[in-house]
Amino acid sequence: MNRFIQSLSWLILSCLSVTAVAGEYYVSPSGNDSAVGSKLRPWQTIQKAANELGPGDTAHISAGRYSEHVNINVSGTAARPVVFKAIENRKTVLDSGSFFARNQSHFRIEGFRIQNTSGNRAAIEITGDGGFGDIVGNEVTGVHSTAAAIRVGGTMHDFTIEGNHVHHNNTGNQEAIRVHERTRDFNVTNNEVNDNSNIGIDIVGWAQYGKPTNGLVSHNVARNNSTLAPWAANIYVDGANNITVEFNVVSGSEYGFQLGCEPATDESSENILRYNIAYGNTEYGLGIGGCTGGDVHHCQIYNNVFVNNQRAIGFNKNAGHDNLIVNNILYEPSGQSFNFLSQPRNTIIDFNCYFVRYGSTPGRNSVIGNPLFENLPAIKFSLKEVSPCIDVGHTVEGQLIDFVGSSVPVDGNSDGQSFPDIGAFEFAPTTRVKVR
Repeated sequence: MNRFIQSLSWLILSCLSVTAVAGEYYVSPSGNDSAVGSKLRPWQTIQKAANELGPGDTAHISAGRYSEHVNINVSGTAARPVVFKAIENRKTVLDSGSFFARNQSHFRIEGFRIQNTSGNRAAIEITGDGGFGDIVGNEVTGVHSTAAAIRVGGTMHDFTIEGNHVHHNNTGNQEAIRVHERTRDFNVTNNEVNDNSNIGIDIVGWAQYGKPTNGLVSHNVARNNSTLAPWAANIYVDGANNITVEFNVVSGSEYGFQLGCEPATDESSENILRYNIAYGNTEYGLGIGGCTGGDVHHCQIYNNVFVNNQRAIGFNKNAGHDNLIVNNILYEPSGQSFNFLSQPRNTIIDFNCYFVRYGSTPGRNSVIGNPLFENLPAIKFSLKEVSPCIDVGHTVEGQLIDFVGSSVPVDGNSDGQSFPDIGAFEFAPTTRVKVR
């Protein structure tokens, strides 16, 4: 009996020991795919790691240049994801290569610089039936492709695109970051997307291919994503449903934001655009509705700031219906408030602040005048203490925090009542302490 207990104890300790050290593999340009993949005897290719990893394993990729199209053909589990991680952030260069995963789940691609991808490949593409894939902290640049720089489709769910820098890509008619088809429950957050040849971030759905649903697009900076044929938006929700776009800053494109639906017989609904900033775009801060007749309805657009665009908000060929547009600042002293290619139906436009050269200023509860930003030249759109936008907004369900995470509402004018401010920043009066 004692011998059995000793043997069992030895077996358990052996398993624990193996578990503690197993699953850490290494890749180096100077390695060899016939090696064991250890730190001292690394593999040479990332694909070798993809072929060998199992649930819970991590491939540490050394700095250097790799030129391969990596097919991730392994899934992890919730407790034991598969990880491809650059040892030195963005110094591991996948040159003229790509990452591709189909029907895989619980994996992570982190810290790579992927450049010069060409043909019909995306630099990073996840598709098929799977979920819980993370694309984190990568740099994607120099793509010359008919595909997007980063693209997620199929029925993928619960995935994250976070902290990536996607810039100076030429993707033809595709986008820098594209989420499409029947994807759901995803986050596109904290990315920097700039100087690409078309739309920056696109959440796109068509009835025949499926629609993205329940997505969050937040805390991204998108600028100078522009095209000449005919326009591009920094962030575009096109034919998708239940997408929340919040706490983003966009500038330097034709459109800052677009809530649209391109197919003429399709629709997009239940989307939220809140607490964002759009400035210096050459056409619109925000475009609403279908360019070719698609329907946009039951969307909420509130507490955004539109500054120094040619037009703050434009309604397309089909302006949509049953939308809510409140608590926004339209600061266009050289431009237009609204441009109507068609009239929105059953849409509430009120409690906004207008400081514009021309255009309509609807809403009997709206403010007409300078919102008095804290420091306009420094692009600081918080409100001065004497702003007419303080405590005069409309309460919207789910309105909890502002652009910088402060609580909403706050009694900004100290009258004993708390209402939301107009704009993306809730003013909180400084507590004054008398010095004796």
